[in-house]
Amino acid sequence: MRASDSRLLFLLASALAAAPDVYYVSASGDDLRGDGSPARPWASITAAVPKIPDSGGLLIVRDGLYRGPVLIARKFRHWLVIQAENPYRAVLRSDHSLTLFIMDSANVLLTGFDIARGTPYTTAPLAVHIARSENIGLLNNILHDSFNNDILKMNEGCRRLLVEGNLFFNQQGSAGQHIDSNGCREVWIRENVFFNDGARSPLKNLRTTHGFIVAKDSGEVRQSRSIWISSNVFLNFEGSPGSNFILLGEDGKPFYEVEEVTIENNLLLGNSPCPMRAPLGVKGARQVLFRNNTVVGDLPGRAFAARINRELRTPVNRQLAFLNNIWSDPTGTMGTFAEVPRGDAEELALRNNLYWNGGKPIPRRGGPLDPAGDPRRLFADPRLPPARVVLPHWDGARFASGAALIRQEFERLVRQHGAPAPGAPGIGRAEPAAAPAEDILGAPRNDKPDLGAVQFAGVGGSLRLVLLPDQVSGRSQTVFSHVILNRPATARGTVVTLVSAQPALAAVPKQVLVAQGQTAAFFPITTAAVTAPSRVSIQAAAGGSRASATLVIVPAPTPR
Repeated sequence: MRASDSRLLFLLASALAAAPDVYYVSASGDDLRGDGSPARPWASITAAVPKIPDSGGLLIVRDGLYRGPVLIARKFRHWLVIQAENPYRAVLRSDHSLTLFIMDSANVLLTGFDIARGTPYTTAPLAVHIARSENIGLLNNILHDSFNNDILKMNEGCRRLLVEGNLFFNQQGSAGQHIDSNGCREVWIRENVFFNDGARSPLKNLRTTHGFIVAKDSGEVRQSRSIWISSNVFLNFEGSPGSNFILLGEDGKPFYEVEEVTIENNLLLGNSPCPMRAPLGVKGARQVLFRNNTVVGDLPGRAFAARINRELRTPVNRQLAFLNNIWSDPTGTMGTFAEVPRGDAEELALRNNLYWNGGKPIPRRGGPLDPAGDPRRLFADPRLPPARVVLPHWDGARFASGAALIRQEFERLVRQHGAPAPGAPGIGRAEPAAAPAEDILGAPRNDKPDLGAVQFAGVGGSLRLVLLPDQVSGRSQTVFSHVILNRPATARGTVVTLVSAQPALAAVPKQVLVAQGQTAAFFPITTAAVTAPSRVSIQAAAGGSRASATLVIVPAPTPR
């Protein structure tokens, strides 16, 4: 690759579509004599990061195996993008400690890597650890095979973390999850694929391991809030029978371990014979919205939908709403729908959901989450495809299905297992005010949204606009809003024009660059003070394609 071409690989453009400074790492490079040029690359990310000027840069990591822990410990003012030259061909492994440790850092994005533990015989078995950091992104990586701990741990007061478009599989041990978000604020976990397969794990047996995602707070100060778990695919559960796909709270603290959680547009597949406690577990949470998810399959276990309970000193769970979802067991073996011990939860809402148990009655248990108490319940076959599940295994060159990218696998799984057939009863049945603006694939829901994660015959445009978050305080700045193309940008990149309908309230860059071979570009939004909630339309355009989204600006909280 020529140096001039590599400049076009930059993912984040802060103002105009300008080329960044580009540096290189190679497995055959030299950390002492190298200067980061194409001809004299450095040998490691760890050595390169302190040497790169803080002016907005791109560090390209060439194909190869990189052994030893990668340490990133620097707060950049301007974004640094660390990118594998070719997706999943730069392989990070460590036999002695963490494979990747990001600590005391800011404004760093890592994309395109294959990251895993090198051996089970270590004293620090995490694959990736992010601590005391803010504005960190992990995009389009394959993360797998931790041992007796998490694949990705995020803790110690992290803020504004984006985990998007990655593939997670095979954590191991009773202490491990795919993602452990512990004491973090403003976390987006979106458009990822999560699965396990013990046959492909070095330790073979994953039956004692934990669940896939936990959001909690193990500290003594409550600080875990504003978590979005959106548009992910969960499948092939292998773990302990007391575990979940998603768990909120875990450590029995005397306060709410997590607050302000949105779980939406996810596809949860029950294609494994391993029993679980329930797809969703809640142990000390407040303000949880579970909407437009599709839960389909056998899912043997204690509860088909959720278990909501108190753990040790946790307060009563409050303000949980389940809206516009599909819960379908086509095998007709659904057991208890939900477990909510008396007195463990208050202010629960179950409304406008579809339930199916292969034509058999939905088991009755009573309580606040009994489907019979759903005032707009729909008992009907959702008519979802019964296709055989092909697991998204990566062999170093391609996935088992023949796909080359995680996004292709993600879309395949959604279309094969979550898309309703023509005439399905959930079409047009969602409550518009309670539905997300887009479905799991980014297709607009408009004024007649469907139940579940997938909008029937929904077609995402060639350009998407994602605001993260889409509701912010005045006098603030967001960093993770981005535009997405439906195909990689061409050799010169794609310039996307941005326009705010009210620039005095929400200012955006005039344009951003989607770099060659990439599909996304990120941009900041700077807001002004408001005295009442205000809605601002943001427009994006590239070629003949257009997209829009609405930003809600609310008054900044009054300091206490």
